[in-house]
Amino acid sequence: QIYTGCYDGSVRAVRLNLMQNYRCWWHGCSLIFGVVDHLKQHLLTDHTNPKFQTLKCRWKNCDAFFTSRKGSKQDAVGHIEKHAEDDSRIDS
Repeated sequence: QIYTGCYDGSVRAVRLNLMQNYRCWWHGCSLIFGVVDHLKQHLLTDHTNPKFQTLKCRWKNCDAFFTSRKGSKQDAVGHIEKHAEDDSRIDS
């Protein structure tokens, strides 16, 4: 187990499977995470701007595009989180 903390001050124990990792496939990035939620946080904080007017998904082989219109920002967040959940797992 490892202990992980959040910006809000919360701490929790996480069971870490060292044989399973999650890779960021955003263009130009090769970071690897042991916890999928950490990859999601990375994607949303390092590869997107919360005030975006337009957002092109730069995940490998993806050409999705989002605008700041109502509903689209939540669609973009869901889209990016789905990449983390479905397309990032690498097994050692």
